[in-house]
Amino acid sequence: MVVTMAIGGFFGLWILRRLSWVGDLVALALPAAFLGLSVVLLGLLVTRQAWLLDGAVLGLLVSAVLGIGLPRLPESTGRPTRSVLLAAVNLRFDSARPKAGATSALALHADVLVVSELTERTDRLLSQAYPYRAVNEEVLRTTNYTQGVYSKVPLEDTSEPAGLGGQALRVRVVGPEPFVLFAVHLPRPTLNYQGNYGMTSFAEHRTETERLDAMARGEVGPVVIAGDLNMSDRTRGYDILDEGRIDALRTGWAASTYVGGFEWELLMLRIDHIFIPGDWCTRGGHTVGLDGSDHHGVSAEIGPCSDAVSAGSTDRRDGG
Repeated sequence: MVVTMAIGGFFGLWILRRLSWVGDLVALALPAAFLGLSVVLLGLLVTRQAWLLDGAVLGLLVSAVLGIGLPRLPESTGRPTRSVLLAAVNLRFDSARPKAGATSALALHADVLVVSELTERTDRLLSQAYPYRAVNEEVLRTTNYTQGVYSKVPLEDTSEPAGLGGQALRVRVVGPEPFVLFAVHLPRPTLNYQGNYGMTSFAEHRTETERLDAMARGEVGPVVIAGDLNMSDRTRGYDILDEGRIDALRTGWAASTYVGGFEWELLMLRIDHIFIPGDWCTRGGHTVGLDGSDHHGVSAEIGPCSDAVSAGSTDRRDGG
């Protein structure tokens, strides 16, 4: 019975990940469902209810556990060579401690730093530490925040990809191994979307994720996607971007990145990401706290694999 329900739970999750945006919404609630189902199952076991009812609850509990855990399990790759240390941070445009946030970002010592919710003040602080930067100056002056890329290696061909409702930059990083970087801050999906800036519907968020995926696959050469994607690793959007690519933060157990309060931390939201080509390797992927921000920063060393054969290079070469 246990095995049968566990298998049922796995296929229940498989179906959930292929539903419309409603499936994404249910997936976001899995941590809360896990807590509730655990209490229910304990009560059923204590009161010795019928095994069929116990098994049904157990199957749902397995779906919740797999839904939360599978996208965070470590994925082994080989050792990167000609690598750069890339980090992505959200510095919160309305932070009460902008200087402390910028200092936290600089403490990552990244070769390439992707910044979401960049303000004029944090731009000045970061520009002093990096010789190269890519920022839309007009947007930075006219809005509360924008997207920025800071680098120790040259940046070329900066542009803003069209068709994304959030803020995004496309830039060529001329590092030890040149690559195209999509530095992206997608709007936050919400049920209460009413045209507010920085927010969108769940359906439109998935559509924008598909656009981003298509843009990246249309490039020639290696492509890296990084930033605050406002996309949980339990949703279909994550599957879309992860297909054919490597989630650079899964060198160990991938931790949550959104820390906007206790109730949000209960939902275990990992929404800041670094995706690298399927034939690249990564090490040292981790999260780090940022002063004055409601996000943790993410960082990883990325580059082509030092071995001709690696876990990432055998079956994931089509990810751009």
